Amino acid sequence: MLLDAFEDLAGISIDEAIQRSDYKKLKQNQTGDTPSISFLRNQLLCPHASDSSNLGIQFRSTGELSAALRILQGEITVKYLLTDGTMSLPFVSRKGISLFFEHLKRLCCVAAREKGTGFFTLSKSHGIPSADLVEEIASEKAGLTPKEKAEHWYLRFPEKGLDKWSLPLSEGRMIPPAGAISYLVRFHGNNTPLYRLDMDRDFWEEHIRGRTPEETVKRETEVFEDLDYTAHEQRCYGYPYPIKAAHDRASLTEGERTALRRQIIDAAAAAGMKRSLFRDVSIMTGHK
Repeated sequence: MLLDAFEDLAGISIDEAIQRSDYKKLKQNQTGDTPSISFLRNQLLCPHASDSSNLGIQFRSTGELSAALRILQGEITVKYLLTDGTMSLPFVSRKGISLFFEHLKRLCCVAAREKGTGFFTLSKSHGIPSADLVEEIASEKAGLTPKEKAEHWYLRFPEKGLDKWSLPLSEGRMIPPAGAISYLVRFHGNNTPLYRLDMDRDFWEEHIRGRTPEETVKRETEVFEDLDYTAHEQRCYGYPYPIKAAHDRASLTEGERTALRRQIIDAAAAAGMKRSLFRDVSIMTGHK
């Protein structure tokens, strides 16, 4: 039943999602195994019906990525597709087991590459313990004095064999995630938060990495200038407005939640369940 629901959300079968995604390749690089499509499908982690927290995470992640996949496979080609979250793949380094939305996330990367679209994730939790030190590093990279601070900037997490410097603050952390390139970024203004942006590594290699470091910086700057433009909306200054607008439109009001709850109970009652089985926990616990 759960996998059927995932297929309905994604608009494709589980097998097709696994086959078309490059998650298998990343998992092989991490574990050394070469699992078949049927094996990966049978080993998908499916929470028990009572595990509402994990079910909620899987449904929300699958729903968001399914919407992204539909856009990427649609008739209109977009330059960038930005989602809230990270490129992290929780079980990519574990043999056999995986989550369906991991395959779906990497399928979005594949579909984006086919259209030349930049599929990026933006997280408000950058995972770095000392933001002040990162500020100093960013200012130094921008050629500013120790007392100066760059108003808006980006800093790519260093890559072995590519960069001649390291970031000890990220040691022991899965940053960047498998198959991704990660940046720290501040959009317009010293008082705005610090974010982490992940992008597909193969897209980065094809469209961002240049023949020289200077060419790479130029291409990176063009991307972040485009994204920075979206962060000038006064209602969320320093944060890309399209993500805020999407969140506002997708969030249910209290009235909508009540109506949806009633519809679910009506449907369950029509199927033979007793209405007395449904209780409003918020009223019972005094949290309404």
